[in-house]
Amino acid sequence: MSSSKTIKVLTLSKYYPRDNGFIPENQSNIYACMDPPVEAIEAGKAIALPHGKFKIDLILKQLPSGWWPDLVSISSTLMLVQNPPIPVGIPSLTCPSVMKLIDSHHMPRPIQNLIEYAKLVGCQYHWTGYTRHHIHFFVEAGLPNVFWMPGAISIPPYVPESVKDKTYDVIFRGAVDSNHYHRREFLKFLQEAEINVDFSGSPYAECLDIYVQSKIVLNCSLNGDLNRRVYEVLMVGGFLLTDRLALQSGLPLLFQEGVHLECYGSKQELLDKIKYYLSHPDAAAEIARQGHELFMAKYHPEILVEKFNQIVFDGKSIPSIFSAQDDVRVTNIFNRTININNLYSRLKIYELLQEVHRLNFEIDLLYYRGKNELLIADLSDLPKFQITSVDSSQELANTTKDFEVIIIDLPNEVSDLKHLIEQLNPCLSGCSLFLALGISSSIKQKKLNSLLKSKGLVPTQFVERDNRTYLAYQRQFEENQTLSRTKKLNLELFRYSDIEDYNNPLNNSSGGIKQLVKNLVHTINMRKG
Repeated sequence: MSSSKTIKVLTLSKYYPRDNGFIPENQSNIYACMDPPVEAIEAGKAIALPHGKFKIDLILKQLPSGWWPDLVSISSTLMLVQNPPIPVGIPSLTCPSVMKLIDSHHMPRPIQNLIEYAKLVGCQYHWTGYTRHHIHFFVEAGLPNVFWMPGAISIPPYVPESVKDKTYDVIFRGAVDSNHYHRREFLKFLQEAEINVDFSGSPYAECLDIYVQSKIVLNCSLNGDLNRRVYEVLMVGGFLLTDRLALQSGLPLLFQEGVHLECYGSKQELLDKIKYYLSHPDAAAEIARQGHELFMAKYHPEILVEKFNQIVFDGKSIPSIFSAQDDVRVTNIFNRTININNLYSRLKIYELLQEVHRLNFEIDLLYYRGKNELLIADLSDLPKFQITSVDSSQELANTTKDFEVIIIDLPNEVSDLKHLIEQLNPCLSGCSLFLALGISSSIKQKKLNSLLKSKGLVPTQFVERDNRTYLAYQRQFEENQTLSRTKKLNLELFRYSDIEDYNNPLNNSSGGIKQLVKNLVHTINMRKG
């Protein structure tokens, strides 16, 4: 599509847009959303969305005369709505349709919900801005034309004037609520180490100016996501120190550590690098300069919008970096038979462990005699997990780690359970979470319950009650009891006794994802002691 032509975009989203999003000059937008501002409706810029299923024609008929969309863009934030809006008839549109897949890296059942909602809507294209490492799940589920576009695509271009004297030593701008466990812990650690770190709140536009006025800008992802703060800091020319992400996230593919930005993987490494760059400001300035130049040359929002338009409007092939062709989990999909039930079983396990990953540091995980190679591949994008997979008792005897999480495949015969648990006995005293994967009969479940109870592990339920996927066990602590191990995970379960069953947020009777959080029978919060 010609860059000089005005592109008309009809966007369906939960929210009417804020001022910190990027809209190209040649783009005209109308928003169909929940409870849009009255003045936006009167100006012909917004349309109110209904709840539940509705024909997309209902929205199209309300468009201003002479305005017809070149693109229909749908945000998965609609899933957050009670009785979520589900447009019907999207595949029949004469213009392209695209769904943005958001927040697959936290909240209960996030990836499964996105897949189910996307299939109900039926867009032609699907893209994600911050969770490139989940593309393989969406492709395996059968969503068409899945790609990643770096989150810089949504940032309004802005480069403040440079300053000679830096006002701040270290700053962080972003949410520090209870969902962002790592951020809170890192900031607390830095304060205790007497680092002068400023993490007060600021309006978005002020943040960009403050990044330039700071010697070090700290970033910490929520849960392995390549968030927009990475791009914001590099765009304005700040020195960025961010958490080290998995290769599949895309961060190491876009920017080189020590050249365009700096990374940390632990509290101590964070502290060491802060001290180093505070005492070597010229080195920090050179990294900031190179990061800014690379961003402006390759990842400026206008450049990414052009690449996006080439894919969606011109039908050009999705570049390999955006379709994650470097991720063998994507390329191997086309070399094997897809079993959708197997995918959903893996997702249930992955989503549980993804939450464990969100709330912990450096988790040692043992998969003993595990046969599910796809699951191991799934977990490889959660860098805080140190995964050990062994197939024999001899290999197990040679390991020296204390494993906080242990996973096994349930044996076919009940009689084999006792032998399996006996082999694991040296590891069980340090285990806080035990998962047994596979279909379990009531007899097999009772036997495993008995064997693990003697080791201090008791049955528990998490997001989904599904004994066909896995059995879960947690360590039961007496008050003030601690493990003899130097490392441990504490499982603190928040109980919702008035809620009995998990509800799928896509059911019309459900309250969406926010209600889903309340519907948890248990939610997991594991912390290192």
